Amino acid sequence: MDPADKLPPEACETLRWLAEQPWPGGGAAEQQPPPKPGREVVADHVLADIHARVEAGEAKYGTKLMTYNGRDPLWDLYQELLDAVFYCRQAILEREAARG
Repeated sequence: MDPADKLPPEACETLRWLAEQPWPGGGAAEQQPPPKPGREVVADHVLADIHARVEAGEAKYGTKLMTYNGRDPLWDLYQELLDAVFYCRQAILEREAARG
């Protein structure tokens, strides 16, 4: 069964609404320029963040994330990704507003 089949109707309506929203200035379809030399190695920060998240999870739940823990990891991931999309769009909107 497709996990999307389990979505409540209001979630489907929200996703349809999001898909219909305009993207000013090309937005999500706009091509980005090729990368140029930067300042910091992002992977170093991501690895540090991973270690911090593992420690935080262990402190909060008393264990590291384990397989067969009674939760559906696809639904956990899907919900986290939906949250991430909202945070990402919020940041874009706030950045655009700051630019005027």
